[in-house]
Amino acid sequence: MFAHAVLISLIPLLPVSAAFDLEDPRPPQPPVEQDRTIAFYLTAGFGAPLGLVGIEGVHRLGSVFEVAGGLGIGANASSLQPNPGLSRELQWAVMPRFRIGDSRGAFTIGAGISGGNYVSFPSCDGFDDCPPQPTSSALRYFLWSNFEIGGEWWTPGGFALRVFGGFAEGWCVSASCIGAKAAFPYLGGGVGYAF
Repeated sequence: MFAHAVLISLIPLLPVSAAFDLEDPRPPQPPVEQDRTIAFYLTAGFGAPLGLVGIEGVHRLGSVFEVAGGLGIGANASSLQPNPGLSRELQWAVMPRFRIGDSRGAFTIGAGISGGNYVSFPSCDGFDDCPPQPTSSALRYFLWSNFEIGGEWWTPGGFALRVFGGFAEGWCVSASCIGAKAAFPYLGGGVGYAF
């Protein structure tokens, strides 16, 4: 009789105990991936628009377009004298690029402009016909048009990787120009972080 009375008194508490069920019936949801639109790269290249080393920022505008810009140090000016100074070595570049891919990886095609001090070294037909090597007074300021193709990958954790190759054509814009035009291919890459 006593057990019967206890059982009847516990019946109203059953819905209350179900409300305090400690087990979550919903399965855990995967974390939402952050939509990254900005990245910063430390770049290195041979003949690249940002020179031998540089820092490049990239901002994605939608899924098929991005704009990149940066500053770098050119090797051409520093080869003329041991300590040419930052103003002689500094290069800059701006490039809009089209993206073919998704938010993690894409093939890129871009065209942009860059500028910096440059000197075209004279070519030689033979050892006796070589003109003297240019001095630091032979540095001239060049503007470059750049066309490049590349690839970039941004991981969910934020690691960013970029490789590229292209072609640059430059025009001397200094008051006095020795060689008014120059053109050559370039290669480079960058590692960084995407936000």
